[in-house]
Amino acid sequence: MKDQGNRGADACLPASLELAMLLDIAPVALPADRQAALRDRVMQAIKPAPAMHTLLASEGEWRAVAPLVYEKRLFADAQMTACLYRLEPGGRIPPHVHDVIEECLVLEGEIMLDEIKVGAGGYQLAPRHSRHGDVHSPDGCLIYVRRQLAA
Repeated sequence: MKDQGNRGADACLPASLELAMLLDIAPVALPADRQAALRDRVMQAIKPAPAMHTLLASEGEWRAVAPLVYEKRLFADAQMTACLYRLEPGGRIPPHVHDVIEECLVLEGEIMLDEIKVGAGGYQLAPRHSRHGDVHSPDGCLIYVRRQLAA
């Protein structure tokens, strides 16, 4: 009976003999230029994972973007931006048209998005070319806004 191991029915040699032969073969050193070329091919085939981006609560800078409205940029690249906005009580964002898709998640407090009161945990997606009229927070709020810049 042939020693098949996990190699399947088409194995030519018993696994124990094949292993003994492989262990008895001395490794062959490749010339330096072949080693370098092989390494380059392997490294080009490997796609490194993107690096994580972490911004701690104590990091970043809040900047005024309107009276009683402050923005903290969390991340930006060619495809998207992510920001926090803090509206102090009475803070208003002027009417505007969205030139890109924008997502808004209320983290604290309440915000009026036109006639809709959105509280903590509430979400709104504003499609491209949509218009916001009156955006304000009577008692203050913190919102997370993500804009998709590229299609």
